[in-house]
Amino acid sequence: MISFQRLSLDQVPWDALEAFPDRVIFQTRPWLEFLRRTQGAQPVVAAIQEDGQPVGYFTGAILNKYGLKILGSPFKGWATSYMGFNLSKGVARSNYLEALAGFAFRDLGCVHLELVDRHLFANQVTSGYTQSQYITHEIDLRQNEDTLWGRMSRSCRASIRKGEKNGLVIEEASDLDFAQDYHAQLRAVFAKVGLVPTYSLERVQELIRCLQPTGNLMLLRVRTPEGKCIATAIFLAYKGYLYSWGSASWPEENHWRPNELVDWYAMRKWKARGMHTYDLVGLADYKRKYGSQDVSIPYLMRPRFGWVLHLREAARQALLIRQRLTGRLGKTP
Repeated sequence: MISFQRLSLDQVPWDALEAFPDRVIFQTRPWLEFLRRTQGAQPVVAAIQEDGQPVGYFTGAILNKYGLKILGSPFKGWATSYMGFNLSKGVARSNYLEALAGFAFRDLGCVHLELVDRHLFANQVTSGYTQSQYITHEIDLRQNEDTLWGRMSRSCRASIRKGEKNGLVIEEASDLDFAQDYHAQLRAVFAKVGLVPTYSLERVQELIRCLQPTGNLMLLRVRTPEGKCIATAIFLAYKGYLYSWGSASWPEENHWRPNELVDWYAMRKWKARGMHTYDLVGLADYKRKYGSQDVSIPYLMRPRFGWVLHLREAARQALLIRQRLTGRLGKTP
């Protein structure tokens, strides 16, 4: 017998959850608050028991779309890489997938469930879920710096050297005005291809407000010797993992080569602070120049009714069309 019991946020034993080695930053209370403020999502933390014995917890959030409740753990568009379970050592995640669907549909009244758990593998997934693959790039930071440097492409190393030779200065920021610098550069990057960013300036501001007090957020500006900010980057770090949340630069200033330099800076800084893996977050050919390896993680969807998947796909297509039209009109979110 497996049961899920939803806890109020005041009931959650946050210190006990922090002790789980499989925990990720996207399951923490500050991140859930970030989702609440920016997505209107209702945090869900549930205690899991099997045969009356506690085995762990589940974390997600409920989103209301078109009058329908969706349980995302996480949901696309949240700028949240992974959520899912925190389980006792030796407990198989696949054992709880069917019970999770029951919890989502019967207890929470949701019509759809999405799940990306960093520690769940494709061959562990039970029937009933629609499975695709979320592919990201990772770098093993346990290698020494000479090895990390040597695994980068020749062009990547040349760009880092050029950035250093150009006298670029990397500044660790803590001010809320950083969000304006970052989002202005992000809009310029998207405008080059006729699009607009998928998230607003306000979301970046809330990220800073919610995460900066934790010490797990790094904001970086890249300045020219004259002091002009030409690039920005946002990193998250927690329990051994470094994540690239976002980066941007003024396209006309890329001849300074700021982008590779800022990544190399973050890798070395967080390696020294004990991070063992750099997740570049998402699939893109340019990320391979850093010497990364492709990692595939199941993206699971479980609708309560078959028509929900069709509705979800229609909504996704409508969002893409809206983004393209907004970009052509020169508007910003």
